[in-house]
Amino acid sequence: MEPRQHQLKDSRILLICEAEVEDARAVLEYLQGVCDESEFLIFGPGEFELGELEEEEFLGRCLALDNQLCILGTIDDAIVAALNFSTGRRPRIRHSGEFGISVRK
Repeated sequence: MEPRQHQLKDSRILLICEAEVEDARAVLEYLQGVCDESEFLIFGPGEFELGELEEEEFLGRCLALDNQLCILGTIDDAIVAALNFSTGRRPRIRHSGEFGISVRK
């Protein structure tokens, strides 16, 4: 996926790009922050259990597999949004998938 830039109403630039393995620490920090802000995620404060190595492995799988995708939205190099998408692995269910999305306040 090619990165895309969008100018916001306040003139800041939102960069949308595919997450890289090197983003693991920043993704974990983002998830902790968004978790503290929202009651609409599937986990609450302190419940996200992946460490940095596990997040690196997850992001590596997203990059390597053709049925997973992790996209980040950043403003001034800070993650402000994330989207994960995955489909089933079996041929009979590869046509359907699920996604999760979160956005900082």
